[in-house]
Amino acid sequence: MKWENAINDFKNYLKIERGLSDNSIVSYENDIIKLSNFILNKNKSISPLKVSPDLIKEFIYSISKSIWEEFKDDVESL
Repeated sequence: MKWENAINDFKNYLKIERGLSDNSIVSYENDIIKLSNFILNKNKSISPLKVSPDLIKEFIYSISKSIWEEFKDDVESL
């Protein structure tokens, strides 16, 4: 399965099955796009169905680290 197809299927699920608002769906979509870009930047061509929990943990860690760095820079500039 390709990422684009998986993202569209997930968006449909969120809209139809979960009844989420368009803003919530866009937010989920942005996060999944970030995940797919993270995987592509690691030079891995992994199907969305084959993403491991360890890879998701690595992605979450990288996002947390970047948020922390931004926060730290903001505090240091005060």
